[in-house]
Amino acid sequence: MAGAHPTLAGVVLGLMTPVLPMHMREHPAEAQSRVAKELGGGDAVPSKDMHRLKRSLRVLGVARREMLPPVVRVQTSLHPWVAYGIMPVFALANAGVRGVDLSVGGAYFVMLGVALALVAGKPLGVIGTTWFMVKSGWCRLPPGMSWAGICLIGLLAGICFTMSIFIAMLGFVNESLLSAAKLGVLLGSVIAAMLGLCWGAVYVRRLRTSSDADGQPG
Repeated sequence: MAGAHPTLAGVVLGLMTPVLPMHMREHPAEAQSRVAKELGGGDAVPSKDMHRLKRSLRVLGVARREMLPPVVRVQTSLHPWVAYGIMPVFALANAGVRGVDLSVGGAYFVMLGVALALVAGKPLGVIGTTWFMVKSGWCRLPPGMSWAGICLIGLLAGICFTMSIFIAMLGFVNESLLSAAKLGVLLGSVIAAMLGLCWGAVYVRRLRTSSDADGQPG
């Protein structure tokens, strides 16, 4: 009713979630090790030491929680719900293409532009940005990663289904243009997936050939 999109709640949640764990006087791993040694005995704890036991258990709980930053804990806890529930429901509810009329002014170009953006734009963006960052000395490829692998990542990045449809729904009011954009998303994602699978097969074959030539197991 306020005109704010519901996805802004995710933005607010992201801004509110701390990136760094809570500061502790000792490292969480060291605190866990210390408390484990204190509680290592199997004998029953005397009633007069219950306060110390509760305090140790509280420290152990905090140390266990702070082993990971809060943002990682939130992402880990939400990932199953998002990956297996929210995203599939969103995709199925909004992927319907109704009344596509490419004769409407600009509809054909919208479909073609969206498809090309996914098939060509995404790989160019991923590969080009990575090449620039590496050549500038700001980063380097991780061990075992080659430029052929970066190309594979770029091709697979073209499979952008739900977010592309989300942007299309925000960008197009005309039903025909929106349907054309959705059709472009579907075509672009399918083509990107096929290109990624083909290049992935070639990439895996190259890795196996290289490992066999070096005398290492594939």
